[in-house]
Amino acid sequence: MIALVPVAAATLRHRRTAMAGSFTALALGVALIAAVGQLVARVPDPVDPQAPSPAKLLQFMAGLTGLVAVFVVAGTFAFAVAQRRGETALLRAAGATPQQIRALILAESLLVGLTAAVAGAVLSPLPARLLASWLVSEGLAPSGFEPGFGAGPPLLAAVAGLAVALLGAFAASRRAGRVRPAEALADAVVDGRVMTVGRWVWSLLYLLAAGGYMISSMNAPAYQLRAPGMRGPDSKATWSLEMGTMVIIGLAMFAPLLVPPLVRALALPLPMLNGAAGLLAGRNALASARRTISTATPVFLVVALTGSVVGAGLAFADARDTEARSMAAAPYVASPSTGPALAPETLRALHAKPGLLAATTASAMVTGLGVGPLSSDENAANAPIPYRALVVNGDPASAWRLHVTSGSLPQFTGAAVAVSSELARAYGWRVGDRLNTRLPDGTPAALRLVATVRPSFGLPEVLLPGSALRRPVPASRAYLAERPAAPLPGVLVSAAGDRHDPDAATAAHFQRLTILAILAPALLYALIAVVNTMVMSTRDRVRDISALTAVGATRRQVSRAVAAETTLTVLTAALLALAVTALTQMAVVRTINTSILTGSARVPYTLPWTALALSALVCLALAVLSALTSLRPVLRSTFPPPSRTRA
Repeated sequence: MIALVPVAAATLRHRRTAMAGSFTALALGVALIAAVGQLVARVPDPVDPQAPSPAKLLQFMAGLTGLVAVFVVAGTFAFAVAQRRGETALLRAAGATPQQIRALILAESLLVGLTAAVAGAVLSPLPARLLASWLVSEGLAPSGFEPGFGAGPPLLAAVAGLAVALLGAFAASRRAGRVRPAEALADAVVDGRVMTVGRWVWSLLYLLAAGGYMISSMNAPAYQLRAPGMRGPDSKATWSLEMGTMVIIGLAMFAPLLVPPLVRALALPLPMLNGAAGLLAGRNALASARRTISTATPVFLVVALTGSVVGAGLAFADARDTEARSMAAAPYVASPSTGPALAPETLRALHAKPGLLAATTASAMVTGLGVGPLSSDENAANAPIPYRALVVNGDPASAWRLHVTSGSLPQFTGAAVAVSSELARAYGWRVGDRLNTRLPDGTPAALRLVATVRPSFGLPEVLLPGSALRRPVPASRAYLAERPAAPLPGVLVSAAGDRHDPDAATAAHFQRLTILAILAPALLYALIAVVNTMVMSTRDRVRDISALTAVGATRRQVSRAVAAETTLTVLTAALLALAVTALTQMAVVRTINTSILTGSARVPYTLPWTALALSALVCLALAVLSALTSLRPVLRSTFPPPSRTRA
């Protein structure tokens, strides 16, 4: 392969425009992965293990970037190999072996990967600083946080980028090696089979792996629940986003099966709507199947990911609000307008009126909750695990309608504790067990587990009665049976279940960041692929334009035919994405209504029409604009301007 590097370099110079998309995707991927590596080692972990982890968010973003980059590179090289089929056949006829053809394609990908890896590694400090500023602005890192620059992360990212380039071009190189010398005599303009045996194998293997992951996640054993990210409704939100992304990527692999039948159906009315241009658009879209699929696949990814991720985010936000309203037993909640806690005089005023105050709560941290002895070594491998707890002064049933899965809340007093059913299942705790812990003031205590409750968005996993603490914790919220007759200074009184819950706001904020981490790299790469495919397909259109001009087509008619074909392709992908979004959204809503919400509370089934429409329109505008822009040089050479003669 090394001996073919000069030939590959000459080929790339000739096709530098076609390879620009792969170079851009790889350079961006290397830069982002290197930036994440420079940040992960320095970004602080949250004190609360149940709190969102910015390091995991960054790692997920980098992993998704690498995965989508493989798609872009693989699509670019597959399209390039299909375009060069005649040239490859000539090389075979001249004596080139299949091994040499494969080595030539891999050498091209090696050169693209090397140059992109160097460029991405050099540019990585810029996205590292931008991501650090973003983490600080979103409250995920302290003020003054800076990335740690070193040679390790850029080097590893460059190696990963090179591996992505070779992996993306591997299947295309094997396909190029199977070209027969006799194909140099062919002049066919209709693409052959696009859903190859290799694609079938990889697609089915991916679906099997994704299905196994889904099943294992839905039936997670107890020991997996010990990871905080695997418990609670927020874990189901993350799981839904991951599953939606995996389903969409899996269906994108089957685009050669799904796109052509839908294109054929949508092309039927085009001759009546757009005349000859519509007829040509439909025929070209079907004849150039690989070009159509290469354009439709990234559009499908953009629209489907936008619809599914945004739809799931909106559904879980609606579920959070619905649960807060349905769980509220006290109609009003008092919280401090400034500061973390209610003033003592405020609490005395609330206590002074009989029947007004139902309960007060305060957030606290306990460590080492479990049946075993407490470890005193904070640096040991079995160091006590901290848990965020809610200290409740009063009857919990007077503040919330809790779904008790075992035990009973009337015993929630004194040295007692109630935990979520998932936390109890993770460690095998049962009602009546004595759980050793350290209270917020560091005092060791043995608490009796009196109840397990169904996990909810608005409550932490551990509930402590105020009587269990030797030193009281200042109350941050008061649940009221009615609205106070007179305003209380420094107190904000609101209806229960509104959006003012700071814990719910924090979880919703991180969910929005997770959506951004999924959408940003995926959409960027998909849009790069759309533009790249349109630019690469210009060469294929030269033959079509020559045929059209031979029968008297004008420049405007040719442009209309190209725009109609592009619109048909984008519409096909958008309709497929709409169908997938409808299915994933149905699964998300069902998960929420059966696994999270209880009683009569339900989340309605709705689709994010605005997000779907905007993403489809952006793809359509980019695809048509890039297609017509790249077509201008061809039209200029085919339809030269009339010469001006001097009278």
